[in-house]
Amino acid sequence: ESTILVMGGGLGLGALEEVLLQLDTITGNQRIVVVAGRNDALRKELQSLSRSLRHTVSILGYTQRIPELMANADLLVTKPGALTCSEAMVTGLPMVLVNAIPGQEEDNAHYLHNHHAALWVQDETLLAQVVSRLLSDPSSLATMRYQAQQLGRPDAAQQIVRQLSGM
Repeated sequence: ESTILVMGGGLGLGALEEVLLQLDTITGNQRIVVVAGRNDALRKELQSLSRSLRHTVSILGYTQRIPELMANADLLVTKPGALTCSEAMVTGLPMVLVNAIPGQEEDNAHYLHNHHAALWVQDETLLAQVVSRLLSDPSSLATMRYQAQQLGRPDAAQQIVRQLSGM
């Protein structure tokens, strides 16, 4: 069983319903965990939708368990926000990026895709196909996991403090 973590940012943005419906078409035994953030209306809508899906789906609202969820996931499907991507890199979690907002998020998607830590799906109708192919290819997942870890900076906060304090 593969575990797919789906995140749409702290406010639960990013067409999570469409992502969930796409992922439910994947064959095989998948567990899908969706974090809807602080958007309670979206969380309730997704919980209702999840009852009709064939895969095991857990819908969470705002949670401080992101490190644990990432550690237990095989793949993250998310919009390429800086904080979420940074956490995934430190965890070594391969990413499939969707719904990039023009500007910084598109820059993040280009960077992560070009460094083989993520796949950027710009045509969302291909999401299920890309995720399915990736989950059936342990070698690609391992490469992406390694690349994400190489890009991750777990000591970034300490480095910033040192620089700001003139050390």
